Amino acid sequence: MVDQNFRDFIIHCQGPPQILKLFRQVCLATNYLHREGYCHRDLKPENILVHHERNAYISDFGSIKMLQRLGFLQPEQYAGPAGDFRYTSPELLCGLNDNERNFISGDKFALGAILFEAFTKEVFSSKFQGYHLLCTGNFTQLMYSRPYLERERAYEEILAQVLREEHIPRIYDFSSFVPSTIKQELNLLFQKLVQPDYRKRTIDFDEIFRRIDNCISLLKK
Repeated sequence: MVDQNFRDFIIHCQGPPQILKLFRQVCLATNYLHREGYCHRDLKPENILVHHERNAYISDFGSIKMLQRLGFLQPEQYAGPAGDFRYTSPELLCGLNDNERNFISGDKFALGAILFEAFTKEVFSSKFQGYHLLCTGNFTQLMYSRPYLERERAYEEILAQVLREEHIPRIYDFSSFVPSTIKQELNLLFQKLVQPDYRKRTIDFDEIFRRIDNCISLLKK
């Protein structure tokens, strides 16, 4: 029996160890999906169900994407980003949706946004102004109506401007809930997941699990 979604859990949770344990389960489930040839594309706190504060389950597979099979990527059925804009990666907001790498990387970006929210109780897109500007319906409609090469050029221009004018926020600057013992390790995990340039968002799940486990171990000392 499911008691609550992850957003409700965040509000009432008892501390970082609980969050990290459930976040690790969400990462395990996401990794399983990817290995089986699917991307979720709508990972967010509301789509994570929590059972008795002990186990987390991913839900709502209405936007799921089948990855490449026999040399072909499943045709796109959406005329815009498939999931909640607030958790969608910059490259998918800009319409760079012609390869499976971007969908896999997009799920990882969403995990980073969820991690930020879990520890700060703030929505990541509202705290990173350059990214926040991408999350408007008018912007994405305009981008998805353009030819693909124009989307790529626009993404490069926007990315350069965002990175020139703004740094990725540090997760511990928004909350005293992040213990000092894990703030560097947790922030490194977070920043690797939400790297705005998808070509530099190279963190794999082995590293994700290792950094989560490092944080859990540091909290026990």
